[in-house]
Amino acid sequence: MSLSPRRRKALGQHFLVDNNIADRIVAAAEIAPGERILEIGPGRGVLTERLVPLGKLVAVEKDRWLAAVLRQRFGDELELIVGDALAELANIERGSAEFSRWVGILFFVPAIFGGIFGLLGGYLTDRFGRRRVLVWSILLYAGSVLAAAFSTTLWQFLLFRCTTFIGVSVEFVAAVAWLAEIFEDSKVRERVLGYTQAFSSLGGIMIAQAYLLINAIAPSLPAIYGGPDDVWRYTLLSGFFPALPLLIIRPFLPESPVWQQKRAAGTLKRPSVGELFSPALRRTTIVTTLM
Repeated sequence: MSLSPRRRKALGQHFLVDNNIADRIVAAAEIAPGERILEIGPGRGVLTERLVPLGKLVAVEKDRWLAAVLRQRFGDELELIVGDALAELANIERGSAEFSRWVGILFFVPAIFGGIFGLLGGYLTDRFGRRRVLVWSILLYAGSVLAAAFSTTLWQFLLFRCTTFIGVSVEFVAAVAWLAEIFEDSKVRERVLGYTQAFSSLGGIMIAQAYLLINAIAPSLPAIYGGPDDVWRYTLLSGFFPALPLLIIRPFLPESPVWQQKRAAGTLKRPSVGELFSPALRRTTIVTTLM
């Protein structure tokens, strides 16, 4: 991996390149064997490579480009602390009470919105059609992760995380309803829905791999807004690309024939939460909720 030749003026970067000066700094520090060492701003690692053999080294690097290079170069020999979205967008110190508060907000608030709109997904698919809601919910998700990647404030980031969760939640409801009605054969339908559920879990693994890949190639990626913490932005951007094929195949996606027939016959019923607790569904509702 090559080092980025650019210094980031926004971070006030000045790199240590003189080996003689690095040697003199280490000698002046008089570090005892095995001593815990803290290095602020290791940069290109000129001083770091001299400190690693001397003790337990903890380095704090705000520039993720350089952090990725240091992580690849020193591996487990170096405990590296890097910035994140909260630190960049609001300059909140990791481990502070404010940091913990925002972590909770960014986790729970989007989940609440996703849950609410997930419940509304059944009504939306009945009202507007399975295919239409499926397509627009995927586009909402894709547009939201794209917008979140370019957020400049925490409130913007929170807004777009909420719309991302809304898109994902509604999309899942629409997809299950659409697939269940497209495939008439019960065995085929069960397999298709099973694969859908399985691959939704695989998506979590894929995004984790995307993060690791982006983190590894970060030095070769252009900066976004000149900030140091671009890995989280590029990870969000990776969620946008799977939606692109949808723009191509959208005209070829059929609408659910079951929905079309019910709509034409005027027999579509608005979903009722109370029906989940009817004698026929009560046991299933309670068991699946507890699980």
